[in-house]
Order: sequence, then structure tokens, then C-alpha cells
Amino acid sequence: MSDQALFIGPTAYLQLSDRSRLTASWSTHAWGRASGMPAGLDFREFERHQARLVFGVNF
Repeated sequence: MSDQALFIGPTAYLQLSDRSRLTASWSTHAWGRASGMPAGLDFREFERHQARLVFGVNF
């Protein structure tokens, strides 16, 4: 069995033009554990928070 984690949080999507967009997301560690470990949050293997900012252009 592999390590598992569940992150939850909001995502914002902004259409800048017909061809470009910006997506921002933030999530927090809600559940996760390393294989062979008891259930609960495992902050040694997984981050507490994740953030992502993506700029995209269609061409």
C-alpha cells in the first residue's frame, strides 16, 4: 500500500481574456498517513498546506 493524503480547499478561476486565464488554489491537509503507520495526520511525509498559482494561454 502506498502513502495517501487528502487535501481540501478552495479554487479561484479568473478568465483574463478569450485566450488567457489565471487559477489559484489553496488546500490544507485533512487526512493522510504513511503506509504501515496508524491513522491520523502525518506531517513528516505530507505538507500542512499547499498553494498553486497557474497562468494559462490558449494558442
